[in-house]
Amino acid sequence: MKKIAVTLSILLIFAVGASAQMSKPFTVYAGAGLSLPMSDGLKAVQNTGFHGSVGVGFNAMPMLQIVGKIEYHSFSADQAEYSLALGTTEDVKGGTFAPLMFGVDGRYAFSLPAAPFAPYAFGGIGLARISWSDISYGTTTLTFEDQTKMYFNVGAGVEFDITPAASLFVQGRYVNIATEGEATTMIPFTVGVKF
Repeated sequence: MKKIAVTLSILLIFAVGASAQMSKPFTVYAGAGLSLPMSDGLKAVQNTGFHGSVGVGFNAMPMLQIVGKIEYHSFSADQAEYSLALGTTEDVKGGTFAPLMFGVDGRYAFSLPAAPFAPYAFGGIGLARISWSDISYGTTTLTFEDQTKMYFNVGAGVEFDITPAASLFVQGRYVNIATEGEATTMIPFTVGVKF
């Protein structure tokens, strides 16, 4: 997790530096927030998670951007629920669900010239690299192989200008990862800055 946080920080620093040197053919996004597990399998044994993301948006049309993004989610295990599911009275450790996601969104901003805010909607697809940390209890350890699956997301948000060069945004979205059997779904709420 430290490696991912360092990587995201470095990408953000380079992106902000590059954005400052150019005449704004693109926009940089950075955000963080809560991720709510929604699919039955995920919410049964995982707690509410958190996420962080960075992205770069390229202007395709006056109101439309194509946004490439990287995001990391982490859902800690509900140890009591894992104990019940595994049928053990031993303390259960591990079980963190952590997808690392790479995607592309189309982001459409609605024009409200007199309003102090700008609503937008977006949708996109990508790949999710899914990992589960080992689960251990007593002398038993369960290990899981990482998987790479397709995902799609749709959402909406609002942004507010905070300086001539930066805006604050708040957004919510629905994410569906095409895991085998039941799809893994979540609703992330993000607060971030657009440069």
